[in-house]
Amino acid sequence: MKPELIQKALDAGLYEYGHHARPLAQKWEPFLEGRPVKRLVVAYDNADYTFASQPLFTEEKALLLSGIRAVQEAFDAEGVEIFLPEKMQGLADGFGYPVRYGKVDVRELGEGDLLHHPETLANIARVQAGQGPMLYAQVAQGGTEKTVCLPLESTVGGFIQAAGMAIEEGTVVAGGWFGRMLTPAQLSQPLYGLANCRIELFPQGFCPVSFAQEGSAHAAAESCGHCTFCREGNYQISRFLKNAVTGHGTEEDIPWLHTLSEAVGEESVCSLGQESVRFLREALVSESKSFDAHIRGKRCDKDVCQAFTDYAVDGSLCVGCDKCRSVCEAGAIEDGPGFIHRIDVFECVKCGKCAAACPEKAIYRVRVGRLIGPTKATKVGRFRTSRKRY
Repeated sequence: MKPELIQKALDAGLYEYGHHARPLAQKWEPFLEGRPVKRLVVAYDNADYTFASQPLFTEEKALLLSGIRAVQEAFDAEGVEIFLPEKMQGLADGFGYPVRYGKVDVRELGEGDLLHHPETLANIARVQAGQGPMLYAQVAQGGTEKTVCLPLESTVGGFIQAAGMAIEEGTVVAGGWFGRMLTPAQLSQPLYGLANCRIELFPQGFCPVSFAQEGSAHAAAESCGHCTFCREGNYQISRFLKNAVTGHGTEEDIPWLHTLSEAVGEESVCSLGQESVRFLREALVSESKSFDAHIRGKRCDKDVCQAFTDYAVDGSLCVGCDKCRSVCEAGAIEDGPGFIHRIDVFECVKCGKCAAACPEKAIYRVRVGRLIGPTKATKVGRFRTSRKRY
């Protein structure tokens, strides 16, 4: 054991990165008290689906290798093994250590296994070289996604700015499906410790119920199946939420969602199950009105869920330019140039291409059945309404 290498990392106040963040002093305590390290295991959390620090295996390979060797030498580890997700196939093949692709079965880990996230090892290497610890994060908005690396103490807002993005109003979710919604005031808090360091910006139209449904479906699909609560619980949660966003929920679903989310989070063995319900558990409380609207009111209070909305043409704004008809692959838009266009809701597939193509912004989502245009062929300029937009 090399106490000087260990002490340098401890003096820097480094934490283990990931979903189970804790000071290295705490994580290393059993080994500092005499337990031998038989194997250094390098692995991502099973709950991580973004792998923001993937550049460590490409652009900063030497740095990561330095961190692995430093910890192996510091604790006299007998061996090293690397676990990577399937999507990173081949990235560690030249590291000189055994590599396994897939999830880490925590049941296989013994008392002599020291498990570290790649980002932790990279920061240990940085500290050993006299540098400050850094943090990788993904920032996504619409179809744009950027990976940013900043000092460890950087704020959520700092990462958004570094990615060249901004949000004045709307919703920010830190941690993706397994994260949490942040208010504008919370953008000044450090990103470190917020799940998998993914920041998603939704300037408008964010539905927490739909977002939670996507996350539970992902978790159910990714579950290894060993934990009953993770495997069956997330499947059932996904079904309940699917019913909610399609108008088939019942009042009994809400207490079931509370019960299941608590059970999955507390009874699952690895981080996938434990973190899969984080967003849902918080949203059930902070966004209870949205869940009530979907399940009891049979409507999406955020005007997002397709089952509760239609696309419609505002007759007072349409100029009959025909651009919407030219992009509609379903052939759902009626009446030609010079006439106010109308959308056949039975043919419409709700893809939104017509709304994106309309130069007058005359096409938008409305509550199912809401009338904002004429019911028959009408020439442009001959439709008037005092009704407000839904």
